[in-house]
Amino acid sequence: MAGRTHQHTTCSIYDLCSAHHDPAFIVVAVRFKGHWVFIKRKDTELYECPGGRVRTGEAPLITARRILYEQTGITAGKLYPVCNYSLSTTQTFKAHGPRKETYGRLYYV
Repeated sequence: MAGRTHQHTTCSIYDLCSAHHDPAFIVVAVRFKGHWVFIKRKDTELYECPGGRVRTGEAPLITARRILYEQTGITAGKLYPVCNYSLSTTQTFKAHGPRKETYGRLYYV
């Protein structure tokens, strides 16, 4: 179709020792009493893991604890860092234009 904009998103996973950038986002995968915990987004009907932005000057682990409590009410004794990730999105007319890349970290509790 002529004039249609395309969006392509790629997720890359990195081990914790090869941090490419400081994470801007944190996601927390939560298991409680044998069940996965998800939160319902306010803007859609989708459910997702708790997550959010790292505040300026905030350490990623502190962000993970804050997000977990704010979004679920859970205070965890131990959070385990799992991996770093990047999301790369290209959105242009011909899908060969500028790329936006963001970095994050996944935790497990």
